[in-house]
Amino acid sequence: MGRHSKLTPEIQEAIVKSIQNGCTYKEAVEKVGIGISTFFLWMEKGRKGKSGKYVEFMEAIKKAEAKAISFAVSCIFESARKGQWQAAAWWLERRFPEDWGKKEFMQVDGNMNFPLPREVTDEGIEEAKKILKELTGRNGKNGTGLPKTSRFGQSE
Repeated sequence: MGRHSKLTPEIQEAIVKSIQNGCTYKEAVEKVGIGISTFFLWMEKGRKGKSGKYVEFMEAIKKAEAKAISFAVSCIFESARKGQWQAAAWWLERRFPEDWGKKEFMQVDGNMNFPLPREVTDEGIEEAKKILKELTGRNGKNGTGLPKTSRFGQSE
C-alpha cells in the first residue's frame, strides 16, 4: 500500500495562488509545508500522466505562471504608456536580447605577443621551475636583481 499524497485541493489552491502572485516554486511550497522535491515530483507525475490530480496540478501551475507573467508584462507596458521609456527599454532588452540587449565589450590593452603552450612538457616544467627560482630568490637572488637579504636586512 502506497503513501497518502499530500496533494489536496486546498494545498493545490494555495500553491497556485502564491505562484500567481509572483512567488517562486520554493516560496510557494514552503508556505504550505511541502518540500521543493515533492513539488517537482508532482510536476513530473503531471507531465507523464494523461489525466488525474497530478496532471490537473501541473496544468494549474502553468496557468498560474502565465497569469503572473501576463500581469507583470502589463505593468511594464502600462508604465511605458505613461511615458516611462525605461520600462519599454527594459522589456525589449530582455524579450529580444539579440536585437535590443546591452552589448558589453571588454577591451584588453597591452602586449600579448607571447606564445601559449599547447601542452605541458618536461621542458616547460623545467622552464617554469627556473623562473620560479629566479622570482623567489632561491638562487641567491630575490627577483629584483639584488642579493637576497635576511629578515634583519643584512645580505646573506
